[in-house]
Amino acid sequence: KSDGSEVVVKVQYPSVRRTFYVDMSCIKTVVGLLEPSLQPIFVELRKQFLTEFDYRGEAQNLTDVAQLVLPAWQDSIAMPTPILELCSEDVLTMTCLQGEKLETVMRREWARLGFDP
Repeated sequence: KSDGSEVVVKVQYPSVRRTFYVDMSCIKTVVGLLEPSLQPIFVELRKQFLTEFDYRGEAQNLTDVAQLVLPAWQDSIAMPTPILELCSEDVLTMTCLQGEKLETVMRREWARLGFDP
């Protein structure tokens, strides 16, 4: 950022959408041949996956989750904040947080408790 603070930038590869469309077209053909009754489910899944290609939506989800989670858990966890003016459909820019990922801490705790995640 212009103030010198570190950020994390997630950039979507240009070919990701094209690859997705090709893969989904192939899967749709196979589903249509093998089990036509699954076509409506497939169409809905495709719609849901398409929302993942717009990082502005991911930025909004981060904001929404933070508003729900942080009031109760702010002493225990930290969440990156999207920098909306630096986000676009293909780029997600967030504050940089130091420390362990939540997933790492959870896996360690599960292992300590004897669970095999």
